[in-house]
Amino acid sequence: MGADADGRRWGTTAFQRTDRALLEGLAQYDTCRVLERLGKLAPGAMDAYEKLLPYQPAIYRSHLGWLEHYSPEEVRDAMLTIRCRGAGSLAEFETLLGEARSRRRNRRLSDTRWAQGPTVNLLTGERAAGTERAQSGHRMGTKQKATLLGGFRFAANSLI
Repeated sequence: MGADADGRRWGTTAFQRTDRALLEGLAQYDTCRVLERLGKLAPGAMDAYEKLLPYQPAIYRSHLGWLEHYSPEEVRDAMLTIRCRGAGSLAEFETLLGEARSRRRNRRLSDTRWAQGPTVNLLTGERAAGTERAQSGHRMGTKQKATLLGGFRFAANSLI
């Protein structure tokens, strides 16, 4: 495996001690994702991958559930976590996938709440100076004392 964005690599000794089914699963997972992205640039490559897969030993198919049930971000998160721990097993990796999914869902819920922004009601057709940011849904960053800001009224339960 290559270096991550911070230049860290999976140490040789830890890599050698890692469950082979996990290593082969990660290699097959990456192969599939690369072939998906190559598409028409590598005609027949995905077909060959898919045709050969059923004939390979089980450790070369350990990634199939990951493709079906987890996002690339979740797989990457689990891989980075297990790599930082050193050696790891397939079972441990799959536990980490579930944890990565939970964190991602929690972040998504948090992001959704943040993106919804404050409830804004236009009071007049006029635009006061500085209302562009409020109208665009951008949060003001600090709680305002007034409920009326630049021609907009913010609901009492809004975070500003």
